[in-house]
Amino acid sequence: MSCCEPPLGVAYLQVLLSRRHDIAVYPSDALDRDAPPEGMYLYRPAEVLLPVSQVELFTVTAKRLGIRYWRLDEQSDELRPDAIARFAIGVNADLDIVLDRLVRAAGAQLRVTPNHVLLTCPVWGLSPAGEPLVADTLPTPKDDGDPWDVIVAVIDSGLPEGFAANQLLAGVDVAPGDEEQWAYAGPHPVLTFPQGHGSFVAGVVRLVAPRAQVRSYLAADQDGVTDEWYLGEQIDLALADGPSVVNLSLGATSRHDEPLMGLGSLQVAASAESGPIVVAAAGNLDSQRPFWPAAEPWVIGVAAVEMSGDPEVLTRAWFSDYGPWVDVCAVGVDVVSAYEAHPYRPLTDPSQLRHFKGAAIWSGTSFATPRVAAAVAGLRASDPTLSRDRALALFAASGVDVPGIGTFVE
Repeated sequence: MSCCEPPLGVAYLQVLLSRRHDIAVYPSDALDRDAPPEGMYLYRPAEVLLPVSQVELFTVTAKRLGIRYWRLDEQSDELRPDAIARFAIGVNADLDIVLDRLVRAAGAQLRVTPNHVLLTCPVWGLSPAGEPLVADTLPTPKDDGDPWDVIVAVIDSGLPEGFAANQLLAGVDVAPGDEEQWAYAGPHPVLTFPQGHGSFVAGVVRLVAPRAQVRSYLAADQDGVTDEWYLGEQIDLALADGPSVVNLSLGATSRHDEPLMGLGSLQVAASAESGPIVVAAAGNLDSQRPFWPAAEPWVIGVAAVEMSGDPEVLTRAWFSDYGPWVDVCAVGVDVVSAYEAHPYRPLTDPSQLRHFKGAAIWSGTSFATPRVAAAVAGLRASDPTLSRDRALALFAASGVDVPGIGTFVE
């Protein structure tokens, strides 16, 4: 995720939505305002999610209201407690209004939400620091021991073809076909924001915890965009591999600030004994508004710290979200990690390409998050049954509390 400061980020989002008809914003005039309006969220137009157990209630209610609908997911006879159904609805009215009508007509028993869009780089404003900068050298991980029996699942925008040529990424495992799908082709590709996000995040885990098994899963496209339904599908693939830690350097605000329904299977897994510990970015909106999934009580939500000249002084990065739902913080400003060895066209000055040689400097809560995921991996290597709450207690016992953003994790 990237830092935010108007007006560049608003312009970026306006361009993104103008060419992506599969993304909508609520309220519809949100990007015409000077600041993010209360209740703003991104979603897939005309798509809704609901528990499979409420499909009959939804269809009966929709028919009564004259709302057309189509089931989009593969129907299954297996009814898991966390199973979610995905529908498209055919209406001309604002989706938010239609959802209110459905809930009222069902007697407030129906749980139905938009299919929220999540971003790896959620932005309102976007400062130059929010884009990757060229780093002269790439740090080398100190691998001085036997590998840990710990898998860190990095569910993000994937890795590009040829990623193993980068010394920091060479040890990352990638599921077949999960290399990052760029929006360009040819022998001399040029990257654009926010491409390279998944590589950078995976590199941070490798740098901080080189003895962990890092596994990359492709969930976001070349624009850093995914939705809660598809993300849930990719999470299920990752869970099948038995990860000890799940890193989610992405997120979203939501309708009525409610948790994302599409991540139910991850909650079930994380709540089980010895289930994966989920670590997620708190977001870069300089806001106390809950950012999901970091705000979930079963997730470790990570804010970003900016180091001053005095190593004893820890300051919340100006872009980082904060609040009682944030659990811990880590360095998230001027982080150095792996980046593709290709030119990059910056948003700030598209006429001047930046030429990367495998390393970058980047800022955001996205890049504080894998530092915490790596630290959790180290704890899990010593105690495979370690719980989220126990991990937080261990951090609190040895760390410094930073007001508004929790315990600092080195």
